[in-house]
Amino acid sequence: MLADIVSTLGDQLARVALALLVFDRTGSAWWTAAVYALTFLPDLIGLLTLAWVADYYPRRSVIVVCSLVQGASFTLMAIPGAPLWTVAVLVAVSTVALAPSKAAQMALVTDVLPQDLLPVGQGLLGQARSIGQVVGLSGGGALVAAIGPSPVLVLNAATFVIASVLVARGVPDLPAPGGARRPGVQWRTTFAVLRGDRQLLTLIALAWMATIVVIPDGVVAPLAEEIGGGRSSVGLLLAVHPLTYFLALFLLAGRFVRRRQNQVMWMLALLAVAPLTGFFLRPSLAAALVLLALSGVGTAYQAILQAEVMSRVPTHVRGSAGGFVRSGLRVGQGVGVALAGAAAELTGSTTLTLGAAGLVGCCWVAAAGFTWRRAAATAPR
Repeated sequence: MLADIVSTLGDQLARVALALLVFDRTGSAWWTAAVYALTFLPDLIGLLTLAWVADYYPRRSVIVVCSLVQGASFTLMAIPGAPLWTVAVLVAVSTVALAPSKAAQMALVTDVLPQDLLPVGQGLLGQARSIGQVVGLSGGGALVAAIGPSPVLVLNAATFVIASVLVARGVPDLPAPGGARRPGVQWRTTFAVLRGDRQLLTLIALAWMATIVVIPDGVVAPLAEEIGGGRSSVGLLLAVHPLTYFLALFLLAGRFVRRRQNQVMWMLALLAVAPLTGFFLRPSLAAALVLLALSGVGTAYQAILQAEVMSRVPTHVRGSAGGFVRSGLRVGQGVGVALAGAAAELTGSTTLTLGAAGLVGCCWVAAAGFTWRRAAATAPR
């Protein structure tokens, strides 16, 4: 958990630095969103080529090696005057390495915790990430203004090295989980498990709904300008979502929520996207922060959902299944952010784009809920 805080902290500092760097150079909402999308899209490559290693090799070793690759990528990214295409390639390399690392992490949590503590454990991991996100994003704008983007990227590289040391020293070295050596065989086994459970497939679709939730982050620089917040509000707009997510995760440990996890999960999923429709009203900075805060509370549904998904699959495919869920989400988020950037460029309105994204998200939750009820009604007792 401590390693996750450290690496997430550096990652959010770098995210602010990249957003401001690209927007300063191009002045384009589309280019800002496109480079941000590159932190998501290469997960597809990681999914197809590398996520299976979380089921074949010891999961602790996978996390350590991937963290070092990410550290090296951000070190090269920080070279002053590096062309924009070079930065984009290095962002892609770092993201490819992230796929097997997060797949191993999701599976490892399920391996070491009993099932009744899984939602709480996922919540603690979510809180760890939120701490890093809140601190990194809220202070990112000021730090970039003080020392510049390149030193911030170097700082991010150092956090990955620190995280790899913490994992190597503090995480138990469990044996390899017994997945297949050949990627094709492993993926066929994984998909056979997923296809056999219609409710599990519905949960995965609901997890991918978070494609909508990240769209405000991808267009944050033009959003801040449109609502009159200015550059100084970029970090604040990015930080409010993880801050309220962090606070909402405390609810997951409560007895009331633990007895009604299924109902709470669906209510929170709707809350994650419904507030975005409020951007149709072209809110002020204060109102935009409230809308994003409500959406952040709803995003806590992911902790319950991830615990349920991971507990439904056997350990020898757990890394691959987790990688499939995460990579599909990341790819969807990248595509969503890129489309939102293009829509904002064409319409000239970021707020209108966010409102439309909220409507799509509400329809997504409704469709998943209908499918879930049908699957539950036909499932064998």
